[in-house]
Amino acid sequence: MGLRRWQWFLGTVGCFGLSFGAPNLLVGDLASPRAIANPVSLNTQIQTKGSQIRLNGQTLRGAWAQWSENGTVRLGIESMTLEKTLGMELGNGLDLGQQAVTWFDNTPYQLPIRFATPYRYLDVTTLAAAQQWQARPNGNVLELTTPKGQILSVRQGRQSWGTRLVIDLDRPILWQKVTPTKLRLQSDYGATAQRLRGQLSTNELPFTLKDSNGLTELVFKAGTPEIQVFSLANPPRLVVDLRSQPENQNRSVQWLPGVQWRQENVAASSGPVRVTWLEIDPAQRQLQLKPITPENNTIVGLAPLLIQSETNQAIAAINAGFFNRNNQYPLGIVQGDRALRSGPILNRGAVAWDNTGRWEFDRLKVETDIIAGNGEQVSVELINSGYVKAGAALYDRAWGSRYTTAVDNEIVVTVMTSGGRDQVIRQETAGKAGQNSYEIPQGGYLLVFRSFRTGAAKFPVGVTLERRPRFTPNSFASFPNIVGGGPLLLKNGQVVLNGQAEQFSTAFNIQSASRSAIARTRDNKILLVTLHGAAEETAGATLNEWANILRRMGATDALNLDGGGSSALAIGANLSDRHPSTAGRVNNGIGLFLE
Repeated sequence: MGLRRWQWFLGTVGCFGLSFGAPNLLVGDLASPRAIANPVSLNTQIQTKGSQIRLNGQTLRGAWAQWSENGTVRLGIESMTLEKTLGMELGNGLDLGQQAVTWFDNTPYQLPIRFATPYRYLDVTTLAAAQQWQARPNGNVLELTTPKGQILSVRQGRQSWGTRLVIDLDRPILWQKVTPTKLRLQSDYGATAQRLRGQLSTNELPFTLKDSNGLTELVFKAGTPEIQVFSLANPPRLVVDLRSQPENQNRSVQWLPGVQWRQENVAASSGPVRVTWLEIDPAQRQLQLKPITPENNTIVGLAPLLIQSETNQAIAAINAGFFNRNNQYPLGIVQGDRALRSGPILNRGAVAWDNTGRWEFDRLKVETDIIAGNGEQVSVELINSGYVKAGAALYDRAWGSRYTTAVDNEIVVTVMTSGGRDQVIRQETAGKAGQNSYEIPQGGYLLVFRSFRTGAAKFPVGVTLERRPRFTPNSFASFPNIVGGGPLLLKNGQVVLNGQAEQFSTAFNIQSASRSAIARTRDNKILLVTLHGAAEETAGATLNEWANILRRMGATDALNLDGGGSSALAIGANLSDRHPSTAGRVNNGIGLFLE
């Protein structure tokens, strides 16, 4: 994005220019929220960047960049990388010029923010120098060497909520939560093992030590809830809490103009749940939401949401529609920029938008009438869909280059498009499911008839065809972007949940689970929201609880998206709501972009 366009963008949100000069590391209380930003901080001209950090010899996922400012080369670490990979906690604040970060100090560091699509970098140059870090770019990798700390002792105490461990250190160190119950410290393993030998030999501590290429890993015992880690200063300490119910720590960070990242704990019938969301102001027209998928040339396939977000260069993303995990087929509508890549099923809920402020939440049905030159007609309900039932289905190149039969004895009709006219060129009867594969013609499509021979007989070789799509409700036909999910939760401020009408199972309708949703508030903000159990025994929320939680958040319209292991919210270079190792692969999502 050009500099002038950014200046206009910032002007629309009432920001004013501020020259930082050479960034200084500030330690102090976070001032009252200020909307401070300048075109340089949000349009940084990157010289070198990468997506991996080799920290003391171990390669980690994490975005970084270097740029020049006032004749000095600056080092930036992407915001979520700093928290999730290096162990620094992002603090609350609405300041668009600097980010409060807590790391072994009684008051937060204030790190200057620099943005270059799609990442929000925090300038750690001064911090790195003060802590004697050495950084050297090596292609895509930042070689980062930091002093190793020494573990002086480990103390533990029983609390009403669980167990607290206090790890006494000789200096501040970086740390990573490798898994929800494995903690890696930039500390020498040999010295640590020697110092803790007595406590470990008596099984006094709730973890075992592991040598990770000379670094110390604490592997907590089976059944341990996800560890919660934070640092303290004077002297430097790491605190590890093993809580059945975590602290109610609410967070709010102004990520970019018009984008706020938030977290809160709320109550559900199964226990406390953690709600994480992005609040997006669609009035900022540079911010645009689009459907994303693992591949552009096929709708079939799965990939982690984090990978999809990174591949598509999204600022943030949430998982979206349902899919078949075995054959990786989508089970709901995915339409981007008016290209219908997969059609809706079972009259389930969907959301449509056009990035100019128009939104529609409703249950959706799309049928395509295929009208032949001989006067015959067939209605097709399934378009590029993994949902299989008797009747007719249509597959075009949005599905991929080939179609493999889904049930026995399908009749496959090949239709070519030439000169603006569709014509049947071939009709074949397949054998057993999965044994026959057919090329989908470029610019044409396949009509697949399942237990519907009378329908196939209407379209003999040589007949010309015409396609006429019908949207119900018809208002959806005017939108370029549509994503399906279900059930529909809220409409016009009312709970309209009816999972049975959308043909979800009884078990699905009443179970507690992790959840995802997209919603619109009464002041026209868009929310991308996830929910997870915040305690060891918490399964999540029921759909009815989910609808009411969203309504209490100010939502007037809301659509449930795929949940459980699929539920995830990516921002920057990491997931902001759960550990990446616990998230499954998904077929599609909704990405946030800066255009």
